[in-house]
Amino acid sequence: MTTREEWAEKVYGAAVEKAGEREALFATSSGTPVQPVYDPSDLGGDG
Repeated sequence: MTTREEWAEKVYGAAVEKAGEREALFATSSGTPVQPVYDPSDLGGDG
């Protein structure tokens, strides 16, 4: 399990379970969806 998967399961998942997830979706001004968290692997290359 990656660090991101661990965070998503333990921290983010617990918070969403407790408080629910926002109905509104987050996106950039050009409409690209924004994820809850990013890490160096999202940049591509060597991080």
